[in-house]
Parts: sequence; C-alpha cells; structure tokens
Amino acid sequence: TKEYEKALDGILAALAQNGGYEESVTSSGKSYYSTDFYTRTARMTLRVPSENLDKFLGEVGGLINVVSQSSSQANVTSQYYDTKARLDVLENERTAYEEMLKIAKEVSEVLEIKDRLYQTIAEIEAAKTQLNVYDNKVSFSTVTVTLDEVRDYVEVPTAKITFGERIVKTFKQSWKNFAEGFQNFTVWF
Repeated sequence: TKEYEKALDGILAALAQNGGYEESVTSSGKSYYSTDFYTRTARMTLRVPSENLDKFLGEVGGLINVVSQSSSQANVTSQYYDTKARLDVLENERTAYEEMLKIAKEVSEVLEIKDRLYQTIAEIEAAKTQLNVYDNKVSFSTVTVTLDEVRDYVEVPTAKITFGERIVKTFKQSWKNFAEGFQNFTVWF
C-alpha cells in the first residue's frame, strides 16, 4: 500500500468488525516521505472467527494490493476425540481415588492415594487445557498479514497486454528508474 496508516487502521477495524483479535502485531521502518528510502512493514498474526474469514479477507483485499495469498487446513478431529476420551478416563480415575480416600485407614495409604489423586487432577487440567486449544483452533482461523509500504505499485493486469503497451510501460518504468538514479547520484556527488 501507499497509504500505510490508513491500510493498517483499516485491517484492524475489519478485524474488530468481524469479531477477531490481534495475536501479535509488529511494525518497523520509516515513512517513505522521510529523507531515507526505508519504508515501513507490519507483520500481523490475526485470529478471525472461522465463519467470518471470507468476509474479512474480502474487506482486506479491498484495502490493499494483495500480492500473494495461501491457505492451509489442519484436521484435529482425531486428537480432539483422543483427548476427550482420555479426560473421561481421568475423571473416572479421580472419582475412584476420592472413594478410596474416604475408606482409607492408614496414614501411608491416605498419603499415597492423595499423591495419585493430585497427579490425576493435574492430568485432568492439562487435558481440559488441550481441549480448549483445539476448540480455539476450530473456532478461529489464523491470518498472517505482511503489510509493506511502497512508493508506488502497479496492479497486475488481468488481461494480456499488447507488445506496444509493454514497450510503453517498460519505457516509463526505465525513465522513472533513470530519473531516480540520477537524483541519488546527484545527492551522493
């Protein structure tokens, strides 16, 4: 984008409107209006509700010139059900230890049962946490955006351009590069 602040604010606004949140956002560089030719870049990891993903991507595509896009999916169904089954077994194990604790008479028995009970409770909490992670992965899509500020960009034409149009386009770009190079040389000299 040539309008870095506007694009960044627009992406974050579209994220909020679609019920998403920022997992991480980093930004670096200077405005291309500064004396250096160092432009800004933002790298964002965003979480968008899965049902709003297409809408969000469409809104972002209307704000910036999308250079590349890719997507992937991960199936966590088997891991989810394995963890859920393990949680059920651990819950039954906890109930059994609690019942044993009620009838235990010896101090050594009580201490051993409590030790196993606490280990089981820790495993239950770990399994619940893992299920929450899977629920979050299913509920929200992860979108990684790299936003680059450019001095100018040319949209890729959808139709095939003619030989003459290619010559004109290349001549304009060459002249622009020559003028910019001459300016840089003059500043250096």
